[in-house]
Amino acid sequence: MVRLLNSLSTRLNSRSDARAIIESVIGCDALLCRRAPTEGELERVNAIAERVLGGEMLAYVLGKTEFMSLPFYVNTDVLIPRQDTETLVEAVMGIAKGGERILDLCCGSGCIAISLSKYIKGAHVTGADISAAALDVARRNAALNGVDAEFVFMDVFGESYGEWDIIVSNPPYISSKELQNLSVARHEPLIALCGGDDGLDFYRALTRTAKSSYLAMEIGYNQAEAVKALCEKRYSNVEVIRDYLGNDRVIIASH
Repeated sequence: MVRLLNSLSTRLNSRSDARAIIESVIGCDALLCRRAPTEGELERVNAIAERVLGGEMLAYVLGKTEFMSLPFYVNTDVLIPRQDTETLVEAVMGIAKGGERILDLCCGSGCIAISLSKYIKGAHVTGADISAAALDVARRNAALNGVDAEFVFMDVFGESYGEWDIIVSNPPYISSKELQNLSVARHEPLIALCGGDDGLDFYRALTRTAKSSYLAMEIGYNQAEAVKALCEKRYSNVEVIRDYLGNDRVIIASH
């Protein structure tokens, strides 16, 4: 199996993708499995590899990914969860004491809401999105992970979100101009990517409408100052948190 892993890694130029494909088909880690793959398994591995080499995103091909050490189902109705967003979840876990009412706006796959529900004791978590298809994916993931988070329709640009202890969001924040040059725009849902002409439309709505003790948001690497200025119009404390690569990634605003 290691021989297959090495050849597939070279072919895909990614050892992690090669391991994920082999594990999905074979059902065990390519580094631990000592037997040779069957002809049928090789055919399935090659078929998946061809789709990835053709431009499809591996998580969509496999229909699954991992986030915060939890399994998630994904399809093209939702963004694929990124490790960057784990910084946001960990930041909220750091401020929560347990039992909070938490709203996750623009919940997509439900990865944030479900992770918070799983890891914060007694948390009452609601995920909200404008996409009915995304909400279906989120509900499926809640069942997959055994949490009772609720998922509801909500428009970020609506008049009120209600009152919450913590509002968290990973909103669309890529500007329409930047999207023209990004490959993700060809594969992932535009409704979950585009934040308007300057990428800040959702932050303006969130900082204007949110009623919460804490507002926690993922931001683009170059948006900290602009989003911080929006938060400071309503919140007295604003903190910028960096991700694992040292990029500005999360803003926590509080009263």
